[in-house]
Amino acid sequence: MSEQHWSAETSELLDDAKELAAKITDPGAKAAALTQIAQALHQREMLRELTGIRAQLETISGNLGKGTAR
Repeated sequence: MSEQHWSAETSELLDDAKELAAKITDPGAKAAALTQIAQALHQREMLRELTGIRAQLETISGNLGKGTAR
C-alpha cells in the first residue's frame, strides 16, 4: 500500500470513529471507545511500518539472490 493510500484510509477510519463516538452519551463508555480507537490507530501505524520493513527486506532478499547486495 502506498503512503498516500494508508493516509487516506486512516483518515476515513478516523472520521467514522469520531462519528460513532459522538453518538455515545455515557461518558465512561465514550472514554472507553476513544481509548480503543486510539489503540487501533496505533496498531494500524505499527502495521504500516512493518509493511514498509517487509518490503525493504524483500528487496534485500531479492538483491542477495542476484548477488548485488553486500
